[in-house]
Amino acid sequence: MFPGYVASKYSHLLISDQGIYMRQNALTDMVLCMLERTDIALVTQTPFCKDRNGIWAALEQVVFTKTCF
Repeated sequence: MFPGYVASKYSHLLISDQGIYMRQNALTDMVLCMLERTDIALVTQTPFCKDRNGIWAALEQVVFTKTCF
């Protein structure tokens, strides 16, 4: 991924796995967080779990969202 970083023409990058669903404004939320606080150097985000029906979807919600603040 480093060659892509070196060749990038923008100051902010988003690297996302195509299998992870992201809201349309997810990148905006992350950038605004970085701009509001000067003590943040790196922003990480737990995977967003799309609402689905079923026991396994419920388990996924519990596993991935229990560390969210």
